[in-house]
Amino acid sequence: MHTDIRYDTELIRRFAPCLSCVICVSQAAADQLAGSSACPPAMLRVARTGVPFSGRVPAAHGPAHDPVRLLYVGRLEAFQKRVLALPAIVERLRDAGASVSLTIVGDGPARTELAKRAAGVEGIALQNAVTHSDLPPLYATHDMLLLPSRSEGLGLARIEAAMHGCVPVVTPGGSAEGIRHGHNGFVADCPADLDDDQAAERFACVVSQALARPLDPMRSAAVRASRSMFGMGAYASALVSALTDVRAAEPHRHAWRRVASDPHRYASFTVPDNLVETLHSSLADLAGQPIVLHGAGAHTIAIWEPLCRLGVRVVAVTDDDPQQWGRSVCGVPVLAPHSAGIAGSRCVVISSWLHEEQIWRRRRVYEAQGLVVRRIYAPIAEVQPAG
Repeated sequence: MHTDIRYDTELIRRFAPCLSCVICVSQAAADQLAGSSACPPAMLRVARTGVPFSGRVPAAHGPAHDPVRLLYVGRLEAFQKRVLALPAIVERLRDAGASVSLTIVGDGPARTELAKRAAGVEGIALQNAVTHSDLPPLYATHDMLLLPSRSEGLGLARIEAAMHGCVPVVTPGGSAEGIRHGHNGFVADCPADLDDDQAAERFACVVSQALARPLDPMRSAAVRASRSMFGMGAYASALVSALTDVRAAEPHRHAWRRVASDPHRYASFTVPDNLVETLHSSLADLAGQPIVLHGAGAHTIAIWEPLCRLGVRVVAVTDDDPQQWGRSVCGVPVLAPHSAGIAGSRCVVISSWLHEEQIWRRRRVYEAQGLVVRRIYAPIAEVQPAG
């Protein structure tokens, strides 16, 4: 179990009867599974991914630089990684009087849009991805690592940064594993349903708190905690313990035979088993009307044919990922959420089973355009007036 996102939770739920145990890379992932009742708590094990560290590599020490050197390392992705909030974080820090610079290292689908937003902000340097061996000097020459992700299973960049004295500032979830707020890092209250501007505001406030404290003690605490919790010895011990339990367990041959006899059901967990009935009960009143679907992923592909049979006309699709904008899904254009109003529809339907609640909480981007937002899977289909 690599992440605490619901997609992975539903995958484990579907296959739980076949498994002897589930090994989670973080306590946050294990807590997510336990809280969702996806599998019995007795099946859960935690084996935090080990990160090798050479004592020959020096760690950063001493006070912060002037300006304070902030760093982001990772995939440049708009939704999960929330990298488009990075320029806004720097702007808010500078508006508050902080002297900071930001180095962004990585590649990914949001690079072009990120470069546009960063171009107008002083002190941001955007670099290409580097080899793993080039990362230690980056960590050791920067003061804080920023990780504003919506979700992280564990966050290897944050572990490696802490091992080299670069103090992590992260969001709740797996990347916060082992962090004592204000002691060896900081955790910003940025839930997954916040948009980029909202997340940037909260994240910048926490970075401001970090800047007001002496950095050197936090560097030392971060190095000690990360090397202790995420060393290869601790990882190997946890894996051996979990796999010993697996070896002693009874095989679940009958459960695996059920998977083999109905592979389609076990492969399709982005939509519920009662999809057709659910669509009919929640969207039948939209027959003959033009709608916009929010979500350009597998869920939209899965519901397309049932929607057509229901008589619903999809005139456009929107998506949070800028990389999708300008493309097409099932013959209709993919637009940015803030451009949904040009599609000629008065209604947006959230096309996601696993993330419907998170998207629902961000619906104001549509209501501001005078559009009504509808849910498919809420207990009672909700129609909200614009405003």
